[in-house]
Amino acid sequence: MLKVTLIESILRGLPETILFVWAIYLLTQTPMKYSKIILTASISTFITFIIRLLPINLGINSILSLALLIYLNIKINKIPIKQSISTTILVIIIEYIAEMLNIVMLQLLKFDIVKLFQNPVNKVLYALPSLVLLVIIVLIVHNIKTKYWSLKSNKIV
Repeated sequence: MLKVTLIESILRGLPETILFVWAIYLLTQTPMKYSKIILTASISTFITFIIRLLPINLGINSILSLALLIYLNIKINKIPIKQSISTTILVIIIEYIAEMLNIVMLQLLKFDIVKLFQNPVNKVLYALPSLVLLVIIVLIVHNIKTKYWSLKSNKIV
């Protein structure tokens, strides 16, 4: 069981999930529907909070949350299943990379990670750079993808 407080779910989980859904919209080039982004993020955050309270092994909660987000993107956001699966997995990988870089930066700055993350508010505040990194990496991937497709479509064959 992964203990997460309600305040962590609201202050970290909801913004993170909003960014996830935004990134999925952006990378699938689906027209943005902000009400659906908020709805998807709210449902996902709430159910993920409940999943984390279950007595299951670490990692299973991530797989269940991933499956939930894929399902919500298909049903609510009308993103095709193939795009939903591949893009959701890509965004999760980007998020893990951003979190890993954030932890490395905190360790290089000599922060005691265990102590730091015991307090829910500190955990939320010191994890914010990973959300910024997530946005930056998603925008870079989007720009590369856009340039690649525009170059590919401009070729005369």
